[in-house]
Amino acid sequence: MTRRVMDLCGDMQIFAASRLAEELVKVSQTYKEFLHFAKNYETKYGEKIQLYNVYGKGFGNKKAQTKSKKTAKDMQRNIKVASNFSFNEIKILLDVIDVKTMQTRHTWIWDLVNISKEAKHRIFYYLDGQTPHDFSDLNVKVTDQNNNRLEISEIGASKPYRKEFYATLERPILPRQKIVLKLEYKWERPERTFLYEFPSGAKKFSYTCTLPKEINLKNRILKVDLATGYKVHATPPVTIKQSNDKTLMTWSKKNIVPHDAYQFEW
Repeated sequence: MTRRVMDLCGDMQIFAASRLAEELVKVSQTYKEFLHFAKNYETKYGEKIQLYNVYGKGFGNKKAQTKSKKTAKDMQRNIKVASNFSFNEIKILLDVIDVKTMQTRHTWIWDLVNISKEAKHRIFYYLDGQTPHDFSDLNVKVTDQNNNRLEISEIGASKPYRKEFYATLERPILPRQKIVLKLEYKWERPERTFLYEFPSGAKKFSYTCTLPKEINLKNRILKVDLATGYKVHATPPVTIKQSNDKTLMTWSKKNIVPHDAYQFEW
């Protein structure tokens, strides 16, 4: 919820969802003078959020930025694009290549089907990281099942910690047609936490992480309710194998439903 409210903020803006505003007023009535009702917003999942604009002398922004409306609209568009596809399988492969910086090579393999009624010419991706980078630093590469490298056709957002872009296909995917795509990039993960949210359903999801043996593992997998922040331990447990100098962690889950989210901590 915090992240969704943040995505709606404009420059120098402080927003609070009504739930937080109500708790603050319970603590002290003096908070009322800083909490100004803004309006109701709709998230990319169609949820209605009642927002308060937080400002006072020396902090916040009295004017609710119009930029936030555009951001919400763009997020709704992105989720609509993702819902055009259904996934037979999603594979996430991680390989830690620098222990000091926790630079990690990320590989996503999508086996997907076009479930819309139209041919699709491009695929939408978004990436999140824990250290600031320009898009060009990440060495992003997208290929299809024939190893054709796809053109990055449009970069929708290139914020320090978030990148959004489209990859243009060699040939459009027709309705009910299947395609396999591979995304590769590098990004540091010093917090050693990975969160995956699924905009569409997937028959199978698998996660594999390879890291140097000297890293002390936390080894937690949590299922996350993004609307409330509530977390529970996911099942089944992760499988861990040791070699001479590497630790291999694997986890898989069948029948992922839309908007499921899992957090991996190692």
